[in-house]
Amino acid sequence: MRKAAVGMEIRQYEPIRDSEALLTLWDAALGDSWPQTPDILTRGISGREHRREEDHLVATVDGNVVGCVGVHVIRNGELDEPEGNLSMLLVAAQYHGWGIGSALHDAALLHLRQAGARGVTFGGGPSYLWQGVPSNLPRAVAFFKHRGWHFTHTSYDLTQYLRGYSTPAHIHERSRSAGITTAVATEAEAPDLLRFEASEFPEWSSHFARVAQMGDYDDLLVARTREGKIVGSLIMYGAWSHPERLDVRWKTLLGNDVGALGVVGVAAATRGRGIGSELVARGSEILQARGVGTCFIGWVVLTEFYAKLGYTAWRSYEMARRRL
Repeated sequence: MRKAAVGMEIRQYEPIRDSEALLTLWDAALGDSWPQTPDILTRGISGREHRREEDHLVATVDGNVVGCVGVHVIRNGELDEPEGNLSMLLVAAQYHGWGIGSALHDAALLHLRQAGARGVTFGGGPSYLWQGVPSNLPRAVAFFKHRGWHFTHTSYDLTQYLRGYSTPAHIHERSRSAGITTAVATEAEAPDLLRFEASEFPEWSSHFARVAQMGDYDDLLVARTREGKIVGSLIMYGAWSHPERLDVRWKTLLGNDVGALGVVGVAAATRGRGIGSELVARGSEILQARGVGTCFIGWVVLTEFYAKLGYTAWRSYEMARRRL
């Protein structure tokens, strides 16, 4: 337990003891700009896949929680060393200027160093809330810049309202002329798809495997050649999908009829033939037919690719990292 200034203490986060205080803190600090449900907020900071809730830290004054930092030590056996991650840093408004944010930040970095991590990112991870520092929180961006974080680029979440969506004719014409067909996967086809992911996109394999394990086979869209070879894939999501999936984290802002497209990929040998655009277009049509209102596409850097099909920026994030 670490002592800090003005009678403040920093201690380990205790889920049973502190979860309600964290929800209150979130609502007070971000309820207007980033409203969130208790369920998704809890899942966004909970331990999953090499992460533990006990890594988080809270700041208290007179026993009351006045700040929290989400700390994740990603302990993956495939990594040479643990990776550090901060998912959020909140301080109650009445305690701004007390140095509590700085104390939580420094304590989090010390915790990560002691765990063996040599680098830390803000956001991201298996069940993240944000992929980076939200651009619409300029004080947060300035806070991390002032403390030595390196900002590398901006990423975006995109949206499009699908009620009136229509795919430009040339998109389908191009894929047909190349002999490409797209269709949702079946359970029998899943092993072939997972082999494709392991070969072409090993960093995405776990995402496809999880969707398959949950039985959401018709949320997997596959592009094939005339010969039946898989050359592209994409994951879909909507109200029908398994309730444990967290493909859209901001239904409070986007609505309960929101759907999503994600992790679209095309085999290296067949890129430049319009297969990626065909997958996104066909996925949009399928979601539209399933009753989706707004379609969400998260963590995008190449916005021009999706703009051709009508997707525009919804929120942006400053991607930040630093060495420990």
